[in-house]
Amino acid sequence: MAISMRDVQERARSDHKFISRTGQAEESIHKSVIGNGEHVVGTVYTALPHAVFQHEGTLAHIIVPRYKKVLRWTDGGAFVFAKRSHVRGIKGDPYIDRAFEREKPAIVSRFKKVMQGLGR
Repeated sequence: MAISMRDVQERARSDHKFISRTGQAEESIHKSVIGNGEHVVGTVYTALPHAVFQHEGTLAHIIVPRYKKVLRWTDGGAFVFAKRSHVRGIKGDPYIDRAFEREKPAIVSRFKKVMQGLGR
């Protein structure tokens, strides 16, 4: 299970469609394997909030300031101020799901070999 989860994690880190500027989203992709004996669960996940949004996507929405009177950001080296900003939304890039689907044949094959070795 650990090998299978590592393979999915590595593929998810390398095969994505979003633009990575810092590598933070890729580094936030983790794996875990819990259990022993007959019941083992493997998980590949990201807990980084903006990486979850990249994976799942978002709907169009309006951003308003929470603690100040206006929003501020830079555009072309100059500050832009606005009372609200309309965001188009983000198209999801389900890179973890896609990595699992691409690794699935190898995972199934690996588990079949283990089961044959156990005589089941």
